[in-house]
Amino acid sequence: MCAELNNFPIFGGYMKKITLLICMAALVMLFTAPAGFSQAFKCATYPSGSTPTIKIAVAANFVGTSSLTVQNFLVSTYGVGEVVQICQGSTGALAAYIQANPGAFDMFFGADTTATQLSGVSPAFIYARGLPVLFGYTANSGKANTITDVSDLLTQSGTSFANVLSYNVTGYATGYSIPSSANDIAIADSSVAPYGQAAEDILDDMGNPPVTLVSSPGQDVSAAFSAVGNNGVNSGFVSKAQICSIFPIVTYVQFTGYTLTQMARQLTTAATPLYDYIQSQITSGAWNTFISLNCYNPI
Repeated sequence: MCAELNNFPIFGGYMKKITLLICMAALVMLFTAPAGFSQAFKCATYPSGSTPTIKIAVAANFVGTSSLTVQNFLVSTYGVGEVVQICQGSTGALAAYIQANPGAFDMFFGADTTATQLSGVSPAFIYARGLPVLFGYTANSGKANTITDVSDLLTQSGTSFANVLSYNVTGYATGYSIPSSANDIAIADSSVAPYGQAAEDILDDMGNPPVTLVSSPGQDVSAAFSAVGNNGVNSGFVSKAQICSIFPIVTYVQFTGYTLTQMARQLTTAATPLYDYIQSQITSGAWNTFISLNCYNPI
């Protein structure tokens, strides 16, 4: 069952019209719990069917790129004999679980600088710079809810965005707004998801336009992405990396002024082979090429 709440107060007295979809049954179905974990996270093991030697906690925006990272690691000399389990969730939920359950994960990849607050066996390091975007699907996507171009996502006095499929807001979002055609807008829960907080910052700088935001308690940016295009949701605030492989069927606005510094940390010695692999890639310059191809800014 879903509950709908409107005019929900958030962020220092600001009031926005927000639709909170509280669908507990759907949340239970969305996540599967790894063995021995009381907190439920969606996990995948590489190669599948084997017992993990390394368990990593990954912020939802990075899960696709992390799977590619792990596959590259496993075919390198660093990854011989290793089996990696990737568990995804919001940065806040993962960090809270790690703090309450030391040793549950061997490495952590957050969507912000939360890694600096966790205990580890090596220093926290920047692994990516993430780009918040507001996106919607175009008519050729086959989705039920679509938009035409950037004019359905963004307005600015004296500027026409008609027939523009992507646009970069290079500074702060002051002077821009969001039209009603963007409604409803999916957003991650800003209390646990940095991309949700970035979206709130963007909206605040726009002067809090009267838009309808769709979220649920604890919703990460992966869930926000999945909500777009269905059930009356025309657009959503996500990471550019999440739409990197589907540019032909989306239109989007990128907010470079709200770039997220994403940091990781090795938590236990079990992750040393993966940590050493990534550090070798960073040192050689191959890492920046890799993450750029996956729509992150270089570190």
